[in-house]
Amino acid sequence: MEFSGLDLIRVFEYDPDLLDGLDEPVAAHLRTRLTTRRAWADAGPWTLEMDPDEIPGHLGMLVIDGLLVRTVRLAERESSEVVGPGELLRPWDSEDTMGSVECVSEWRVLQPTTFASLDRRFAELVARWPTIIAQLLSRSARRCRTLVHQATIAHVRHAETRVLLALWHLADRWGRVTADGVVVPVPLTHQLLAQLTCLQRPTVSGALSQLKAAGVVSRRGDGGWLLHGDPPSLAGPEEGTVLTAV
Repeated sequence: MEFSGLDLIRVFEYDPDLLDGLDEPVAAHLRTRLTTRRAWADAGPWTLEMDPDEIPGHLGMLVIDGLLVRTVRLAERESSEVVGPGELLRPWDSEDTMGSVECVSEWRVLQPTTFASLDRRFAELVARWPTIIAQLLSRSARRCRTLVHQATIAHVRHAETRVLLALWHLADRWGRVTADGVVVPVPLTHQLLAQLTCLQRPTVSGALSQLKAAGVVSRRGDGGWLLHGDPPSLAGPEEGTVLTAV
């Protein structure tokens, strides 16, 4: 990961939603004048090396663009989450030492990623506008809700439905609607989908084959996915779910 104190970014130009609730003259001033350090990471394993003296007062690393995956390993099992633009990370708050049962976590960059370092200087500058801090807290709460949603999907009985729900969940976060369907621009391998859905990789491969045959998903050349038709309806008994494109 590259990190330069001389490379600055205007955070609010890239993430203007953080200024919601501020008067426009104040918001315009912050968009053009307030900067912080920028960091970036290429695709592959990622670790954040930071001076321990910088951590006190540091709000976190705000993802500006790109995608990452965090994987936690416990008792020979793996579970992952995908993290993308607008989300706030604090990699130094590792869960490796949080519990009495040992677990290991690691980060991997799926797509080249840019971060804004919301360091102590940034925190002191924005402290006079509580709505900005509230927006950042909202991002953290949203990530928690996303993980609960993902955990709930992992309890769905049928593998095909579980995988399809996981793809639609990602589409709700980063998808875009096209004439051919909803594009999920996340390069998901079968193994990563297995880690997101708590399934075995061969089970995911079989589920995807069924979904492709039903015409509800197709693979894109860039590694992403294309969803066809409407999201699956689970209004009735799960056993009655029909996986066909509408």
